[in-house]
Amino acid sequence: MFVSNWLVRHEDEHECEQFVRRITRNFLNRRAHSAKRSFCVTNEVGLGVVPDTSLGRIFRDLLGRVNHEFAAAADEVYLLIAGCQCN
Repeated sequence: MFVSNWLVRHEDEHECEQFVRRITRNFLNRRAHSAKRSFCVTNEVGLGVVPDTSLGRIFRDLLGRVNHEFAAAADEVYLLIAGCQCN
């Protein structure tokens, strides 16, 4: 919901991407300096068909970039499909 909410609020897709990535980096930077534990749950949208609409493709690409940044900063990452953990 994080990415989709910001995406529909910005007219310019490039501006939106820069904004979302800046928020993501700021969050991850603060998170790296905290002793608290965090859990992030997100959708995987890059394994399906290419969306028909431009907005759908932008969403897929931007969410993929954000997911990549979160995964790179994480101690552990899990992929669940239909409630089953994939190894």
